[in-house]
Amino acid sequence: ACSGLELAIRDSLHAGFVTGQDITSLLRSQGLDPTGKSPDDIDTRRMEQAVARHPLVDRVECYKTPGGKICVEVSQRQPILRVMADGGDSYYVDDQGRVMPLSAKCVARLPVATGHVSRDFATGPLYRFARQLQGDPFWLAQTEQIHVLPDHTVELVPRVGDHLIYLGKLDDCTRKLRRVRL
Repeated sequence: ACSGLELAIRDSLHAGFVTGQDITSLLRSQGLDPTGKSPDDIDTRRMEQAVARHPLVDRVECYKTPGGKICVEVSQRQPILRVMADGGDSYYVDDQGRVMPLSAKCVARLPVATGHVSRDFATGPLYRFARQLQGDPFWLAQTEQIHVLPDHTVELVPRVGDHLIYLGKLDDCTRKLRRVRL
């Protein structure tokens, strides 16, 4: 019989969106807890599919160990931007440009996008801009808020100082950020 479940949550130092308790509860609720079952009766593929449906899980791998346990390795989705749109819509955009629900367990320290932000704009031009900020330690540290105006032009609110940086449209933002930095 299976002697237990080993859980490994990757990236748990960077984000705590998914816990071992979440995964264990999910598997138990669907009747997939392997503890005490015969190894032949354990369907690791079904376990993977059940865990992969969790909205905060990016990848999952389940396998049987030689010691008689089932190992579940989970990679969390990594948010790069928090959106708080005017209509009350609030969510994260992950590092692959997909919308991700907010989590009550963990608050990620990320730039916040506010204003007239549609989901298409957030997962398109704004996502590409957030990726650029992620790649530049200076601008990532400097940017507290990205405010989107009705015409989809952008203002940056820096962490330091009492001013706004009007960036305009997000096309050619590399050059614009370089000029502002100089």
